[in-house]
Amino acid sequence: MAIASSMVPLSFKTRQSFAKYVPPLVLAAIDMAVLAVSLLLFVGVFYYFHGIFKSKIAISGWALSLLGFVFLLLIGSVGFYSIVLTTEKFATFSDFMGTVKSSGSAAVIIEQSGAPTPAATAMGGCASQIEAQLAASGKKVLKYYLLGSTCTIMTPKNGTNGTNASGYDTKTGLPASSCLDSLPDIPVFDLQYSATNQAPTFTTVVTKQAIFKGNEEYYGKKPMCDAANVLK
Repeated sequence: MAIASSMVPLSFKTRQSFAKYVPPLVLAAIDMAVLAVSLLLFVGVFYYFHGIFKSKIAISGWALSLLGFVFLLLIGSVGFYSIVLTTEKFATFSDFMGTVKSSGSAAVIIEQSGAPTPAATAMGGCASQIEAQLAASGKKVLKYYLLGSTCTIMTPKNGTNGTNASGYDTKTGLPASSCLDSLPDIPVFDLQYSATNQAPTFTTVVTKQAIFKGNEEYYGKKPMCDAANVLK
């Protein structure tokens, strides 16, 4: 996805929707390349040693060998695809943090839609705590506040990492539907409201995202929320 994003600008939502198609497309391209090379080798061997393949039995055996190779290639591809999906589904916070450490920037999305005012305030406080921890390690932090149909984007000014309000360029009143179009392909901390706390989920293979879902108590935990505390 990073290569695709560098060639054609893709919005965050588009990258999310395309992410599930990346592994099969990559595997299909690899399979086609391996199959093409294999066919050339099989045909080359058949042509070079054509004297050996004078009998129908030898030709049939060679054809069966080719079919067997194709079958094993397909089985291997399915197995590898399953491993990729399993790795993505069960990625750990440590896996996600590996992508954060290798990136000079990170983003925090605060999805406050449906959250009561106290919970929305707690989510904002948690986002600030995440920002402070990331900024302490030299990361530039972009923040996206989504509330209903409107959005606010806060991006660090040149020469700052956005550790305070004066270090940000703020755009308010933007449509939520296109708010994340400008979000680059960087690690994302996605804070979502949920009346019932849920275990966080992480992705690292085709997307770099940590998704947290919780209520006021979850985001307002002292001395800091879990999402920020693990960054210490």
